[in-house]
Amino acid sequence: MHENQTAGFCQALLNFGVSRRRAMTNLVMGLSAHDISRSVVELSESEFFHYHYSNINKVLNDLGDRLEADNSINVLSISLRNAAPIT
Repeated sequence: MHENQTAGFCQALLNFGVSRRRAMTNLVMGLSAHDISRSVVELSESEFFHYHYSNINKVLNDLGDRLEADNSINVLSISLRNAAPIT
C-alpha cells in the first residue's frame, strides 16, 4: 500500500511542471532518506542523491521561477495534495 502512495507522490512531483523535475524528485527523495546531511555537498555524496550538487541550486531556481510565474506560494502544496493521501 505504501509503495503505491510513494509512487503517487513521486508522480505528482514529476508532473509539477519545472524543467528539472527528475532532479527535483530525486532531491526530495534524497532529503527524506538522508536527513543527516548538513550541506549540499554532503547530500550530493549520499547514495540516495543521483545528481551533482550544482543541480540543487538549479532545481531551487526552477521552483522559484515556477512559483513566481504562478503568483502563488501554495502551488506546490496544492499539487502534492492531489497525490495519493498518505495514511
